[in-house]
Amino acid sequence: MDRILQAASGRIFLRITLKNEKVTSINLDWNNDSHVISMNPETEKIQKALDDYTSGKKVSWPEFEFDFSGLSEFRKKVLQTLYREVGWGSSISYGGLAALAGSPRAARAVGGAMAANPFPLIIPCHRVLGSDRSLTGFSGTGIEMKKYLLHLEGIGCK
Repeated sequence: MDRILQAASGRIFLRITLKNEKVTSINLDWNNDSHVISMNPETEKIQKALDDYTSGKKVSWPEFEFDFSGLSEFRKKVLQTLYREVGWGSSISYGGLAALAGSPRAARAVGGAMAANPFPLIIPCHRVLGSDRSLTGFSGTGIEMKKYLLHLEGIGCK
C-alpha cells in the first residue's frame, strides 16, 4: 500500500509517495492554499525541511531510499550523481553532469533524464542549467518554478 507524505510552505506544495518504504515519486507543485496537510512525525520532518527551503536556508532533507526500478541504468546513474554531487546553492550544466556521471558526450541524454526525473526538488534537477547558464525547461510545473527554486537557493541564471 502506498503512503503519502505532504507538505506546503510558501509557494511550494510537495507530495511524496512511498511504497515498501521507498520513494516512488515526488510531485512538486505551486501551493494554492487548498492543500490539506495531515501532520504526523514523519510529515513534520518533511514540513520542517520545506519550511527551511522556502526560507532560503540550506536544507537537510530526511534520508530517503528512492525506487529507481523503472529507470534505465543511465538515468539512475545520472540522478544519483546529481543527488550526491550538486549541493545546495550550486548548479551544473547538462554536459558537466554528463561528464560527472561518466558519459561526457551525453548532455542531451542528461536533459532527457532531467525531464523524466520522478523525484524533483529532492533530487535537484532544477540545478541543471544550459552551458550558458540559461534555463532550458522544467517538467511539470514549468520554467517559472525552476526560476523560483534557483532564486531560493541564490543561484543565478539567464
